[in-house]
Amino acid sequence: MPKGKKGKAKMLVKAPEIPPPLCDFVEWIDRRWMSSIRQWRELKEEREERQRQRAAREKAERERREELELRDLAR
Repeated sequence: MPKGKKGKAKMLVKAPEIPPPLCDFVEWIDRRWMSSIRQWRELKEEREERQRQRAAREKAERERREELELRDLAR
């Protein structure tokens, strides 16, 4: 068995994200912003889709209630 450090587990440590040199700053910030903008747009689209679905459900429910009221009045 080789001699050396026994029983010590190596802990992987993630290096902190350090921005690149200033000459690459524009490219770095563009990647950062594009990622954030993409996520924001996806969230916005999901929210708008939920709003459209809710509006459609509410419209269908309102029409159903109006139809039931008209049936009750016709009796």
